[in-house]
Amino acid sequence: MASLRDAIKEQQEELQGGNAWVAFWKEGRSWHSEAFHLDMGATLYPEDEWRLREIEAADPAAIVLNGYLSEDMTLDELTTSIRYHYEHRMNGITGFITEYSDRLSPEEIEEGRAAARAAGLPFSEKPFRDGEDFDPYVYDGSMSVEDYELMQRMTENERSERMDEPILSGYLSNLGAYAEGRPAGEWVTFPTTAEHMKEVFDRIGIDFKNYEEWHFTEFQSPIPGLAAKLGEHEHPDELNYLGKLLEMQFDDDREKFAAAIALGDHASSVEELINLAQNLDCYWIYPSVHNEEEYGHYLVDELEEPELPEEAKKYFMYEEYGRDAAINDGGLFTEQGYIYNNQNTFTRWYDGRDVPEEYRVTPALPEPGRPDPEKVEMDAAPTGQTTAQPKEQAQEPRPVIPIVLTSEKPADKLKEITDRLEQGITELFESERYKEYLRVMSKFHNYSFNNTLLIAMQKPDASLVAGFSSWKNNFGRNVMKGEKGIKIIAPSPFTVKQEVEKTDPQTGKPVIGKDGKPVTEEKEIKVPAYKVVSVFDVSQTEGRELPDIAVDELTGDVDRFKDFFAALEQASPVPIGFEKIEGGAHGYYHLEEKRIAIDEGMSDLQTIKTAIHEIAHAKLHDIDLNAPKEEQKPRVDRRTREVEAESVAYTVCQHYGLDTSDYSFGYVAGWSSGKELAELRGSLETIRNTAAEMINAIDGHFAELQKAQEKEKAQPQHEGSTPEQPEAAPQEKAAFTPETIYRVRRNPYSDREENACLLQAYVTQENGRAKMGEVLFRGTPEKCRELLGQLNAGELTAGQVKELYAKPQEQPEMETVSPEKQAETPEAAPQKETQATVTYYPINEAAARHAKEMNSFSDYKPGSATAAYRQQVDEAAELAERQKARVDPMYHEKIDSLLDTYARKLAANINKGYEIDARVPSILIAGGSNFPTGKKEKQNAARDRNMEEYQEIEGLLDKIRSTGMGGISADDPQAVQKLEKKLAGLEKTQETMKAVNAYYRKHKTLDGCPHISPEHGQKLIASMASYDRAPYPTWALSNNNAEIRRVKERIKSLTQQKEIGFTGWEFDGGRVEANTQDNRLQIFFDEKPDAAVREELKSNGFRWSPKAEAWQRQLNSNAYFAANYVKSIQPLTGEKPTDLQRAHIRAQQSAAQTKDAPREKAAMPEYIYKIEANPRSDSRENLSFLQAYLPHGDGTAAIGDVLYIGTPEKCRELLGQLNAGELTQGEVKELYAKAQEQPETGQDDTFSIYQLKDGDETRDYRFEPYDRLQAAGLAVDRANYELVYTAPLVPGTSLDDIFTRFNIDHPKDFKGHSLSVSDVVVLHQDGQDTAHYVDRGDFKQVPEFLQEKQPQLTPDELETGEKIRTPRGTFYVTGMSREQMEAVGYGVHHQSDDGKYLIMGNGTRAFAVATEQENPLKAAEQTTEQNYNMIDGWINNTPTVDELEAKVKAGETISLVDLANAVKADKERGKAAKPEKKPSIRAQLKADKERAAQKKPAKQKSQDLERS
Repeated sequence: MASLRDAIKEQQEELQGGNAWVAFWKEGRSWHSEAFHLDMGATLYPEDEWRLREIEAADPAAIVLNGYLSEDMTLDELTTSIRYHYEHRMNGITGFITEYSDRLSPEEIEEGRAAARAAGLPFSEKPFRDGEDFDPYVYDGSMSVEDYELMQRMTENERSERMDEPILSGYLSNLGAYAEGRPAGEWVTFPTTAEHMKEVFDRIGIDFKNYEEWHFTEFQSPIPGLAAKLGEHEHPDELNYLGKLLEMQFDDDREKFAAAIALGDHASSVEELINLAQNLDCYWIYPSVHNEEEYGHYLVDELEEPELPEEAKKYFMYEEYGRDAAINDGGLFTEQGYIYNNQNTFTRWYDGRDVPEEYRVTPALPEPGRPDPEKVEMDAAPTGQTTAQPKEQAQEPRPVIPIVLTSEKPADKLKEITDRLEQGITELFESERYKEYLRVMSKFHNYSFNNTLLIAMQKPDASLVAGFSSWKNNFGRNVMKGEKGIKIIAPSPFTVKQEVEKTDPQTGKPVIGKDGKPVTEEKEIKVPAYKVVSVFDVSQTEGRELPDIAVDELTGDVDRFKDFFAALEQASPVPIGFEKIEGGAHGYYHLEEKRIAIDEGMSDLQTIKTAIHEIAHAKLHDIDLNAPKEEQKPRVDRRTREVEAESVAYTVCQHYGLDTSDYSFGYVAGWSSGKELAELRGSLETIRNTAAEMINAIDGHFAELQKAQEKEKAQPQHEGSTPEQPEAAPQEKAAFTPETIYRVRRNPYSDREENACLLQAYVTQENGRAKMGEVLFRGTPEKCRELLGQLNAGELTAGQVKELYAKPQEQPEMETVSPEKQAETPEAAPQKETQATVTYYPINEAAARHAKEMNSFSDYKPGSATAAYRQQVDEAAELAERQKARVDPMYHEKIDSLLDTYARKLAANINKGYEIDARVPSILIAGGSNFPTGKKEKQNAARDRNMEEYQEIEGLLDKIRSTGMGGISADDPQAVQKLEKKLAGLEKTQETMKAVNAYYRKHKTLDGCPHISPEHGQKLIASMASYDRAPYPTWALSNNNAEIRRVKERIKSLTQQKEIGFTGWEFDGGRVEANTQDNRLQIFFDEKPDAAVREELKSNGFRWSPKAEAWQRQLNSNAYFAANYVKSIQPLTGEKPTDLQRAHIRAQQSAAQTKDAPREKAAMPEYIYKIEANPRSDSRENLSFLQAYLPHGDGTAAIGDVLYIGTPEKCRELLGQLNAGELTQGEVKELYAKAQEQPETGQDDTFSIYQLKDGDETRDYRFEPYDRLQAAGLAVDRANYELVYTAPLVPGTSLDDIFTRFNIDHPKDFKGHSLSVSDVVVLHQDGQDTAHYVDRGDFKQVPEFLQEKQPQLTPDELETGEKIRTPRGTFYVTGMSREQMEAVGYGVHHQSDDGKYLIMGNGTRAFAVATEQENPLKAAEQTTEQNYNMIDGWINNTPTVDELEAKVKAGETISLVDLANAVKADKERGKAAKPEKKPSIRAQLKADKERAAQKKPAKQKSQDLERS
């Protein structure tokens, strides 16, 4: 029971401070008090108002007082005054709430509600202050249900209006009708439905029969830049996929998407745009930043990067700093703000192949039947077509030799191409042309003869052809720009309506009408027709990789040979046998016995080729010898039979990739001469049909054999299999159950960091929203997040969290009431059982009793000190048990150790506290007279120190809580194993978060997400109000990814540290040991060091360990650096500790290499290696060679082997590996041999990185975009750069891959700075070099970087020996032209009198240059007068009238033009002779000042602001 005096004493400081209002009330006979603070607007906090109403309900007479009471009042006076207020009901709670609450009165509420309803708006009773966010999706009780629903409807209507605007529209056109001059098209809005697309296709005439190709002629979208990224051949399914993703975006995501398009990282195709829409978390955008200066202000003022004093900000160059930062970011300033790639992992959710089923809207194509190759010519390879892979070395694709058709009408085009076919047949029968035709036939054996020949005529190396749209829609590839089409003939049937006689379906006879005439009816009849179309070969396209459709070669694979030969036997019309054949023949077909004989002992390949040849004879040239001659079919001559059989064999072998190099058709020219075109065409048709028949038959039999073998192999595996379990029946949807979720949010009433955040409960509702619940905790963001994690993990309840918050708020009360005496002894006191083995340390009961007597009138309860101590230890033991349940068992021992340390130190601290409390009695016990004030002050100081020690001991509980939860010390012997386990968990978490986000982006819900439990999914959805766009926000993925990289680096560091180890040393007076078991660098002195040495050790991080009896610190490289500064422990060898450790590392590495190297390698002599220039080089591929030298003892060296010949970069790379011991001489020679065997494999492809040299001469080039260099007249000059890195170029590596690697994950041997603007990357591919300038957001090809400067000519070198004289001196004549002289810095000074020479100088020297007679006006304009600093006009060089008269008198002829010019020149000379008034010196100075002011000063870059 507390008295009023006690309650006032507790709040005395608040009362007299004047900052708080204090409530006083009674509950029973006990008085209570509580302080309340108003907000900055002098209004009550809502929770304080609720609390006051609770107090008023408990005691209607409760009062609230402020610090108007005098600071001089004593406690008794305060008690009297407050009692008076309470008894007279002064300052009641109701009046206080009315005065300081910002809630509206009932009248005002009704008036506002009526006005809102009249305006059709929702009304809220909650007043909102400036800066306070209103959450329309959380019902907080401030408005009625009707108003809340109205607000939701208005919000949805507003969003619907915004969403009604089409995201993406395209004008879809019928390509066939467009080509025929009958355009048919319609606008399509995406996303759309399959039904709508079918209706559109029907309306524009795409029926997949007569017309099957479409294209888009125009796109429109409110998203800036999107329409420009789309092409005419886009597929509607992909556009619908993209439109659906954009439709699901929020406004700010759409803004980021538009900015990312402008940035251009992943926006070159619809495939990339689809992936970009799902990877917006890879970009950061600042909507308020639109230029370099604003970015500089944002970095400095908002992010404080760097932190600058306010005074320094006045002089800071924000624009330059923002520009450099943007260059390093690779960002872009767009209309939507500044955006850049934050280097998060970009996931390709869509690979450009299969659009998800739910987004497909294009009508399915009709199933193609297998056409009759005799009747139908195809424009694309049929399904299942296989192509041959010749064994000969792959060559560069040959360009198409197009057939140019001059006709306009389709019928005329068809006739024109048919005529070209007949000409092609006559030109075909040359040996190589004929082989090319057969190779084409092997790849297009199901094509008609006409189309096969047309393909062979235009592109003999074609392997797979298809139409433009077919490549795009069926294969995901695009025809490259500039490629020419291959003309072939394609079916183009059309339907017509005709009147025909109606037939009786039963009899098939015409139906006769009443008039006696046959009844007619209108029917649609399909008329066969053909047209000329263009197709393209696969080598003319680029895009998605094609599936492996090539036939496997049969060389060397005996098992496949057996299967293939078995298929041949089944395809043969007669049996096949083996026998010994004399005379060198490989085989024969026996006409009488109807069998094929093959020579024994031949290779597998020769056997197969012979079998195919003889099967062709059996199919084509078989006759019945027993039949009468008149009934036997005519047989072609022997030469024709051999040509046909050999052609069939060559075609079939080519198709299956067999070696055909031994086939020769030189005799076909003689065979074909004299034959009619029809006869030749018939033979070619026969060859084509037979080859196609054999290929199809072999394919069918071979596939059946393979299928049967696979079935036999799989049979044993199925014997022990269990039947499939039936699928579980779908469960009925459970009734909705409200669930409490928790969120951390900002505290709007925070006044300091300690209460910056709130941990609040929310209750879910059936409509998917959540209703705000009670606040559980106020504290720092870190503490709130920690408690949130424990709540979600079920480790704490809401009540326990509230208790945790209540404990720090409770103020300790002075003990004024004596407890009843109890007789229980400490041993008899009941203890709470714990699972942990707890060691209780003794408590000094005598000291506790003495301390009690010195500070309290109440009696001491025996055993209470020990009971209190054990209660604290038990609570710690419970905490330890909870932590053990949460972490891996490997941490249990450490938790037990921490618990024991806590119990031991706590006992010592409590005993020390009792001893301190017993030193001086309380003033209440001893009285005020002669009170030992000095001793009391010392006691208080000792109490403070003991309390600090107690707080440190309580910190052990935090260590218990954190054990196993993240931090892993290098001291832990199992640190690497723990880190690897942690890494696996982090990587799994990263994949889960990405998968959950992807699932949510696709489905907009987490229902059915396979990666998390339904309960967890509901919690994530409920917590998305703080994340807004995805269940796991961008920063969570970034932070986790950074943690993964950090853990990997730590594992690598600890592993290397464990393998190499550390070394110790001896010093004068002791030794230093590297204790790897305890992970400590320990110093052992022979005698106790003096105070100066101890201080020196402490200042460098060493601490005394009584257990180890040594000075020590953690064993790492920093310990050795610290030891360098301790003079008393320097090694006896005179070296520094760091030098000893480096030598130890080198020795360990050398020992490891020696151990791993072969024994004979150790016995090899020590060679040295150098790179020499190859004097026989004919290309860059063999510009240098790597030479070995064997040194002698006299300082000379013998020349060894040449190990490698190649590019300088490759030789340097191998030299480094040789010197590092990574390669041997033999291995280098093997590398060279392999490179020679496979010169076209791309193994010699390299890339090199060049960066600007340091120095002022390259200052204006550094980090400058390419367009700015050009504007400044600067060039990307190789002389300004130095080579910093060269490495092999892995196939498939792009420039973007190189940029990413050299910004995120540098190779160890890379010594330059991160790849940035102004760097140059040189790619060496296929023997060609290309230079690429790193520009803003892209690469710019710079061929000038690779151009070698030609040596400049000098006039001295080309002197002719002649001299000429002019009035201004004598000059040597040079053979250089005027342009060459100007290129080396010479300018025209004057011209000789006869006009034959120009005198050109550079300020120090001058030469004469021969020139042709020019227009004197032009020559004068290009001539410089050096002496008088003015231009001599043509006037000075034009003869005067007197000179012309003298020429006439001398008998020379002059022209009237010269005379007219002379007259005009004399007049001008008269004007020029007029004297001008010389300006004064003051006027000249003023003019010079004005000219200087007009010149714009050169822009200087600040060295301090360059960012690498």
